[in-house]
Amino acid sequence: MFFILSKIFYFMIQPLNVVMVILFVGWLMIFKKSRPGQRLIGTGLLVLYLVSSGFVSAALIVPLERRFPNREVSERIDGIIVLAGGFSILKSGTVQFGTLNRIVQGLAITRQHPEAKLIFSGGSGSVLSQAYREADYMKAQSVLLGISPERILIDRKSRNTRENALETANLLKDYNQKNPDARWVLITSAFHMPRAIGCFRMAGIDPIPYSVDYLWNGDYKFMFLPSPDNLINSRTAIKEWMGLIAYRLSHYTDEFFPRSLQL
Repeated sequence: MFFILSKIFYFMIQPLNVVMVILFVGWLMIFKKSRPGQRLIGTGLLVLYLVSSGFVSAALIVPLERRFPNREVSERIDGIIVLAGGFSILKSGTVQFGTLNRIVQGLAITRQHPEAKLIFSGGSGSVLSQAYREADYMKAQSVLLGISPERILIDRKSRNTRENALETANLLKDYNQKNPDARWVLITSAFHMPRAIGCFRMAGIDPIPYSVDYLWNGDYKFMFLPSPDNLINSRTAIKEWMGLIAYRLSHYTDEFFPRSLQL
């Protein structure tokens, strides 16, 4: 139920959808020469400008991306956990990964640490179909790129971040019991890392965070000009902040905004 409700709620809170509803209602009211209708359209335009501007986009996304700064993974590790990020299969049969950088960085660290396992976590994020599981395709691509299949473990059941953590913890349960000091690297998008860390800690794994897919490029020029990229970043950040709130209220994490051990 939580999974389906979260999908519906995400659709409802997307900035573009909210603004379109405001403008549409205002447009209907304007026919009656209603001053509140004019104000409503003005409010919608203001909201659209703000969420597509650089300064609001940065204010939303930067705290998420800077919460867990990366560091070099030089010490011995037991494995690398790579979270799925959404993918699609085109009519041509081509597989499109939503967050290819996660896989690439996972493979890079795997090659640097020949003793480590590679764990892919992710099933299908679709409400209507569970036929295609992303972890299967992540493993297949990794094998094609030279990683031995014996080094790869997959969780193909999880549909969201909490399930990523629970299914991965279950997958590694026996290993962690035999190796209580096991060290795992967690790879996901920078904006998603706080929620992922909170879920994994709750599941009994305190991983080394390694973030990829940074959205904010640090460029503060023309911050007051709106752009589609800023709008997308705002949408992504709002979804993530709402996810942090929902996960904390649902007791999927024990901290609203998990702290970095390096702070």
